[in-house]
Amino acid sequence: MSTTHISTVRQVVDALGGTVATAELLNIVPSAVSNMLRDGHIPRGYHFQLFAELEARGHRVNTADLFGIQHPKAPQPSDAIAAA
Repeated sequence: MSTTHISTVRQVVDALGGTVATAELLNIVPSAVSNMLRDGHIPRGYHFQLFAELEARGHRVNTADLFGIQHPKAPQPSDAIAAA
């Protein structure tokens, strides 16, 4: 399986096998997934489950674009010196 970089709701749904398959995974009705597609937004309560499932299937999830989650900047040695 080739790695797919996921950054949109459409890519999530396609990677999981479509609207019905995504709804079954999340234990919701297909129309709720259709609403996510229409709105271009995934409610917070589904972020972790979708992230874990997509990663388990070999996909790379762009959390900043998809969920609005920014990764913290790694501390640099110069940061420790400036704080002292």
